[in-house]
Amino acid sequence: MRTDPAGPSDRGAAPEDVRLPSTDPELPFSHCLELNAVAHDRAGGPELSMTWSWPAGLFGGEEVRALAGLWSEALAALTAYALASPTPDAHGLRPSDLSLVDLLQDEIDELEAEWDM
Repeated sequence: MRTDPAGPSDRGAAPEDVRLPSTDPELPFSHCLELNAVAHDRAGGPELSMTWSWPAGLFGGEEVRALAGLWSEALAALTAYALASPTPDAHGLRPSDLSLVDLLQDEIDELEAEWDM
């Protein structure tokens, strides 16, 4: 768990460095494509380490590299979107944020506009 190092906290990252072990080529795969990821707190900011694995007979390396590139682009776009917000709720509420009421997105937008949220 990562917390703000400048603020008080009773939780923090484990002191050891987490490493993903390589897969044993003799073990069967649970899924046709597996992705394991670990976020590390580094001096320059968080860093995501990913390990992609797949059965050699099912996918080629180029296919998985292409998918990994697209996945990384999508993750970068989501990160940029989140960082562009001046506050966490700057983009407004979504129906999934309000599970106790049955509102459509346009109804939420109207309420936010009416109440200047």
